[in-house]
Amino acid sequence: MLLDVAIKQDGVTDCFAFNNRSYLFPPNWSNPAWALSSATYWVSVRIVAAEIEEVRVFYLVNQGNQRNGLRLEPTVPR
Repeated sequence: MLLDVAIKQDGVTDCFAFNNRSYLFPPNWSNPAWALSSATYWVSVRIVAAEIEEVRVFYLVNQGNQRNGLRLEPTVPR
């Protein structure tokens, strides 16, 4: 399963938290209130569906001003 939790544009240092409300901020889906500067963040993702609830924890790493500077890393190697 893939789930986007942040979005980053080339040429921009900040990344932005991302969810279904992000589509209210075209054209780049970047809500200014959800801006995240260059840093490493602890992210907890919770998914709830019929008879399923999963929680996973990741590090969100935001470096530089290119899209490839944004990545999720596991908190504990599997």
